[in-house]
Amino acid sequence: MYSSDTAPWDRGADLLRTMRIDSFTPTKGLRSNNVDRCRYCNHLVEYYDRVDGGRIPLVPREFPSASVPLRCRWHVNGGVASVGDRGRAYCYIAHPTLCPGVQHEDADDPQLADARRAMAVRTQRAISRGLFAAPLRITEDEVTFVPVEAETERGIRHVLTYSSVLWIGPAEIDRVRCVAHVSTSRERCKKTVFDDGSFQGSWEQVEIPVPAGRAAQESLWAGQMMWAFSINGLDYHGYRRWLSQRCTVHWEGTAHDAVAPQWERFSIFRDEGHIIYERPAQADSQDAPAAAPVPVCASDGCTHTTVRTVEEGWLCWQCERKQKRRRRTHKRWTWAEEDKLRGFEDRPLEGEGLSWR
Repeated sequence: MYSSDTAPWDRGADLLRTMRIDSFTPTKGLRSNNVDRCRYCNHLVEYYDRVDGGRIPLVPREFPSASVPLRCRWHVNGGVASVGDRGRAYCYIAHPTLCPGVQHEDADDPQLADARRAMAVRTQRAISRGLFAAPLRITEDEVTFVPVEAETERGIRHVLTYSSVLWIGPAEIDRVRCVAHVSTSRERCKKTVFDDGSFQGSWEQVEIPVPAGRAAQESLWAGQMMWAFSINGLDYHGYRRWLSQRCTVHWEGTAHDAVAPQWERFSIFRDEGHIIYERPAQADSQDAPAAAPVPVCASDGCTHTTVRTVEEGWLCWQCERKQKRRRRTHKRWTWAEEDKLRGFEDRPLEGEGLSWR
């Protein structure tokens, strides 16, 4: 798998730092923001946006699909990475799968042994030359890769939840900055994603996610609750704006990203220090507004409701049809009574010897 003498990660970083945007990609990130060195092995990695909204570091070269296990194959289409090879002869591999600084559960896999051995040798050479100080080895659950251009703040970080998935932000929920590039100032937008002018979400308690396994289920986190900012009450555009980390001004614009979105998938091993067990202070001013009363049909005994804005005394379509039928019946009876009073019922009809004059 490593037949070339010079691997792409051994080349100069300047050769890979190109300022370009894929013309067919739905993402807006510059490729220069997507190249970094792994903090665990010092190899170059190239970041791509995933179809589920996250980011994945890939090895900056393609491999023959036949020599890569099916579970480890990735392909890139329009700048977006997804699992599988789509029947292609070559595919990508996620860097954590081969990283020498990660303790792999499938360490005995013969298809990946050569690639892992080659990367481990290059890491040892970098350590022996004094170019890299290797940290302690970690597991795949603890690994995290964040580009240095993201400038992630390491102070208070709040957790965002949507559809039972937890994301941890770079800062407090009301201080998360927009990642759009402002063409006038040529800098990153200084506005925040949170907008005080409309409902953005609400704080709620969610269960702390623990990994599979008996040891984890018996840990201190099992069955515990934490506070997270929920955007489940937003519409499609609302939650996409939050996950894209865009303010209301740049959400529908064409500006590219000055930095990559800074949301990371929440990990209990890595982000334990950011768990909030007590109700946060921001929850008092950012709760969901009181729901407006739902209009109910004005007919007696009817419980039908509507989501439209209607006037007082609104009737549902069934009760309105009944009311119109009753009015027609009442009108026919009224006309019949009036005819009786005028004596029209005793007047002979045409054809019985008399005609109307």
